[in-house]
Amino acid sequence: MYYDVVLVNPPLRGITGYEHIGLEYIASFLRKNGISVKVIDPRLQKIPPAKAVSDILDWNPKIVGVSIPFQDYVFDSIRFITQMRKFGIKCHISVGGIFPSFAYRELLETFPQINSVVLGEGEKTFTQLAQNILQQRDWHQTPCIAYSSDGETKSNEIKPTLTDLDLVPFPSRDLLPFALKTLGYAAIVSSRGCFGRCNFCSVVPFFSLSGSKLKMRSAENVVEEITYLVKEHGVQLLAFNDANFLCSRERAEEIARLLIRKNLKIRYSIECRADSVEMSLFKLLKESGLRKVFLGVESGSQSMLDRLKKDTTVEDNLRAVDIL
Repeated sequence: MYYDVVLVNPPLRGITGYEHIGLEYIASFLRKNGISVKVIDPRLQKIPPAKAVSDILDWNPKIVGVSIPFQDYVFDSIRFITQMRKFGIKCHISVGGIFPSFAYRELLETFPQINSVVLGEGEKTFTQLAQNILQQRDWHQTPCIAYSSDGETKSNEIKPTLTDLDLVPFPSRDLLPFALKTLGYAAIVSSRGCFGRCNFCSVVPFFSLSGSKLKMRSAENVVEEITYLVKEHGVQLLAFNDANFLCSRERAEEIARLLIRKNLKIRYSIECRADSVEMSLFKLLKESGLRKVFLGVESGSQSMLDRLKKDTTVEDNLRAVDIL
């Protein structure tokens, strides 16, 4: 079996596996543009790394995309990329993620195994890169990438990519059966970015590369995807991977009401800020299926919260915990 593209979430130490919805979004974009793609996660799918590399060699892709989510996992990802090269995989290898978008120069200068780095959101950029490579056009002209040429690291102009998330096709759920078997839940993203200005967080700088620091899907679009997951995949548990699910209280309330009206009977988790927690809102969210909240407390010291530019107070944190 031949694939134009292979997307890889490499095996990471200490990580049992997770549904990489970012790669699934890119896969959906590629397929919409007529490009064949295989998505693999050796850890989640319980495939030995050597077998995964051997499979990639057999599939003979023209481009392999590798996710490097955070700096902690750079060497794990590079180890897998190096193994691919040693096995004789000579095609274009591109990496992407939050860390590569800001450390592309160091990655390209240190690891010549990498041909390019996708800067910012990957769906549109990686699809354009794949099209250029497959159609034998000069891929160096692809917007929103970085690469090395004649010993010099270059980065192309970064342009806004996705402006209306409701127009983005739902992610291809290649990894969902494995995630449901191993983890028991599906991942979903209803927004990208955040309105906050926390100086320790990379979310806002990353999404600002591609345009707006915060983009949200409509409540109707989110619930449409949830309905599909429930009816087509039997999903009962969902994890919202939004950096801040409550960027808009009104939208959160609308999502909750739609879930109740459709009687989908799911249970889900969210991440949010302490100053967004309100009793009436969370009563509604609980009625719609909310069962777990990852709360961004960060510190019990007001001076530290101020240094972090959280724009919250210790009292906000205590009140949020009390309500929950």
